[in-house]
Amino acid sequence: MIRFIFLSLKFCEFSSFYMFGKMMDKSGTKKNYYMSAFLPILVYTMVEGLRFGRRIDWNIYCQRYNEIESYDKFLSEPIFYWTSLFLRDMGLPYPFFIVLLSLLFIVSAVIYLSNYKGCLEWAMPLLLLYTSLSENYIRWYFGISFVLLSLHFLQNIDYVKSLIFAIVSVLIHNGIIFIYPFFFLTFFDEKKIIPKNISILLVFFTTFFGNISSFNFIQGIAMDISFLTGDDYSVSNYLGKVDDIVSGNFGSIGYIRKNIRTQIINFILSILFIYYGYPNSGGKKYSGIYNFFVIGVILSPIFTQVEIFDRYADFLCIFTCIIGANAIKYLYGNSRLLVVVIIVCLLYNIYLYLYLFRNEYTMLFIWDSDGRDLLPYWNLRGMW
Repeated sequence: MIRFIFLSLKFCEFSSFYMFGKMMDKSGTKKNYYMSAFLPILVYTMVEGLRFGRRIDWNIYCQRYNEIESYDKFLSEPIFYWTSLFLRDMGLPYPFFIVLLSLLFIVSAVIYLSNYKGCLEWAMPLLLLYTSLSENYIRWYFGISFVLLSLHFLQNIDYVKSLIFAIVSVLIHNGIIFIYPFFFLTFFDEKKIIPKNISILLVFFTTFFGNISSFNFIQGIAMDISFLTGDDYSVSNYLGKVDDIVSGNFGSIGYIRKNIRTQIINFILSILFIYYGYPNSGGKKYSGIYNFFVIGVILSPIFTQVEIFDRYADFLCIFTCIIGANAIKYLYGNSRLLVVVIIVCLLYNIYLYLYLFRNEYTMLFIWDSDGRDLLPYWNLRGMW
């Protein structure tokens, strides 16, 4: 019954994003746009926010939320610290905190996607697939919510608001500061997008031959991240062992590989999205996020091998929802066969995403908690 309820709610979530994405595309005014987005926002907030014990970080942050005043490391990230302390002292339980973070993220995403009406029929459901790590990276996606708002206002030439939201995001998660150099790409026009043929070659290399051990320079980057994240134990645990991670000797924790079938399917998707995802008259609105997407799919096969670096590739790949949606929209009128290929590949990735939840402990909702505050780590190990 637990598995059935989980899969049913996930199906409703994807369906609502697809159906109401169509309505958001057709909305003629800002009011109609947000009215159309209301149900997807509500469904996402409830389905994602009411999950119980969702992967490792949910349980880690439950302990930190309940004992927030004893974690001095969050003093370097005051907005996260004081938000947690304020809500906790108001008597609001940790699940309510997760609901609020889920609401914040989906509202921020909907605001950002308002710049891209015309492809939301596909961009909305793709958003769910390409932000699936939000269920695990609790504090990171809290900050990413404000990154999306910062980028939204940057693209709309409101530099003051963009800067304010950028500062807020860094004060939630210091590691987010490494994202902002990519924002310079938003000032490039369509003549400065990364060449498609070169992109394909690089994706081919990183997908099938890229190995984290080839990137010893990451050790230096890790030291910089460690400095910015202060005394965060979970981050320091990875960064302090970068030598072992890069050599592949760190073991299974934080070190992930994909099988050849998954690599081939993701490479096919990358080719089709790179070739057909950039509109002919995209302009600066698309050139920046197209470059984000290309850099993301190039780095992702390597960076997903290590959790701490996966966060950055994951952020860049968020924009796949827009580029992929444009590719599907273009091909729908030019090559239905390639649309079928894309949909089959996406369904395979959705299957993988849901297959990760083979352990029922990763499918629970608040009503399944049975009075527990969190799940012990060993209940979650079966998902890897």
